[in-house]
Amino acid sequence: RTQARLPPLLPGQAMVSASQDWPAIGETVRVSLADRRRCAMVAYRDEADIVGVIFEPGGADGDPEEAEVPLGAIRRLESFETTSCDLAGLPESTETCASQQWWRKHMTPTGYASVATTKDEGNCLFKLADYDAACTRYDRCIACLRHTWPPSEADALALL
Repeated sequence: RTQARLPPLLPGQAMVSASQDWPAIGETVRVSLADRRRCAMVAYRDEADIVGVIFEPGGADGDPEEAEVPLGAIRRLESFETTSCDLAGLPESTETCASQQWWRKHMTPTGYASVATTKDEGNCLFKLADYDAACTRYDRCIACLRHTWPPSEADALALL
């Protein structure tokens, strides 16, 4: 069985020079594993540049909850993951909810554009092989569209 190769990181994703300041304890980072990447919180960093991390919930069966990884295996999150997030206004569940009528009434072309942007962020995370984070983005988009489907003709154009 051959191991899947991770896609290379883009120049802006490369780790900053190793310093005592980064990564900070409690900071969320992306950790490169054998076949994918996952988000984790930094628990500690020792003098040998080994970083202890606690992974975010989720992951595949048998994935560890925490690990010790070399400093070179961690990267900063994407800028859209650390700034104000469009996900805050999107529903978390694909279940039909009591507020479905509110969503139909208040979703505008701008709202649909936010869904499209969130989908694009999911695509970026998928290309980085952080499948858990990508799924979170996709799930929120699907939930929002489920609450507002079908869109009006003008709203459908915003999705394109």
